[in-house]
Amino acid sequence: MTTRLMTRRNAVASVGALALAAAPGTRLAAAPARTGKVAVSGGSVTYWIMGDGRGVPILMVHGGPGGSHLHLTPLTALGKDRPVVFWDQLDCGESDHPHNPANWTIDRYVSEIDSLRDALGLAELHILGSSYGGLFAAEYAARAPKGLKSCILAGPEINNPQWFEDCTYLVKLLPEDIASVILKNEAAGTIEHNEAYDQASTVLLHRHMCRADPWPADFQKAFDTWNLDVEIAMVGPYWTRPGGAFGAYDGTPKLARIKVPSLLTYGQFDFALGGQMCGYHQMINGSTLYQTKDGSHQPWFEFADDYNRRVTSFLAPLG
Repeated sequence: MTTRLMTRRNAVASVGALALAAAPGTRLAAAPARTGKVAVSGGSVTYWIMGDGRGVPILMVHGGPGGSHLHLTPLTALGKDRPVVFWDQLDCGESDHPHNPANWTIDRYVSEIDSLRDALGLAELHILGSSYGGLFAAEYAARAPKGLKSCILAGPEINNPQWFEDCTYLVKLLPEDIASVILKNEAAGTIEHNEAYDQASTVLLHRHMCRADPWPADFQKAFDTWNLDVEIAMVGPYWTRPGGAFGAYDGTPKLARIKVPSLLTYGQFDFALGGQMCGYHQMINGSTLYQTKDGSHQPWFEFADDYNRRVTSFLAPLG
């Protein structure tokens, strides 16, 4: 394996077929959706609009880097109150794949939000960013764009050095024999074609990425379609040390500029640890912090009803 995501994809291959058969998930394709393409800097992206509620639309910013909207599909349930807009970022999922590394920057990915707003007529919107998408959402909200009603940051990866420090801490909490496999091989740069490393990473993923057993179909497919090149270029291949062009990036100085109502969410067993999330909470004036008990980095796959209820109650008075 050349990256931690290659490891995720291949290490779970043995259970992938079972997961797809046993857990139908909440596929977007299972419900009517308005879909199309929007031109952005560098190419075109695919979007889906779910639900016909009368509230202000909410735009979902998926993580990665290199992931897809499939990580967020349980949030389709919010469509009973408002349109829910998903999209796959450039070089991700069902969007164009120009494979031009010049496109793989934070600013360019953030610019896709305005392109979608302009094309879809989103004069007002809420925004929800998950994981690395939380960095994009926070960067966008910090610019105080007109018409932004609120910001939800779900297990956001905003301070990359802190993120990798916390991941290292979680690796060290694994059983000693498993932790040592990850730590020693990452230190030596010997993660490629390493079955023991793959298996150790699988344990980490099931503890902190998604604790549902078996993994839901959409979650599994998100790994199968992940653009590994984007992740390597932006943050590197490891759990315990940052790399890539933005591995040392820290967006926390911009959080104080977020003035819209903000909700920060994380799971009890999230990669985004409580200390990190409390810090973000303190930096965003008036924000609300919510933890999903027993949840991980993808709590909407594990506790969809509870998570959607919390988001609904946050959004309800805001339009």
